[in-house]
Amino acid sequence: HDALPICPRLDFTDQACATEALEHAQTGTVVRWQSASGIPVTFQVIRTTDSNGGQACRDYETTAQIGKHTETVSGGACKYQDGSWRSR
Repeated sequence: HDALPICPRLDFTDQACATEALEHAQTGTVVRWQSASGIPVTFQVIRTTDSNGGQACRDYETTAQIGKHTETVSGGACKYQDGSWRSR
């Protein structure tokens, strides 16, 4: 499966957190966690739509605070019939 585009310094555990947020968070809700390496992460679902194929699609923004630097990545993903979320 295509990995969700989130901040480059984050790992597969953070991918799992992002996927959980896509699955369960209401649009506009900010979800926060700390990465295994101690990086504070925020994830927000910006918009929820349906694709032409009837899949749920969500646009999101991920922000990681790395020292004094903030990395923000925006992306979009759709939920497939097998239950996985994949970048679009």
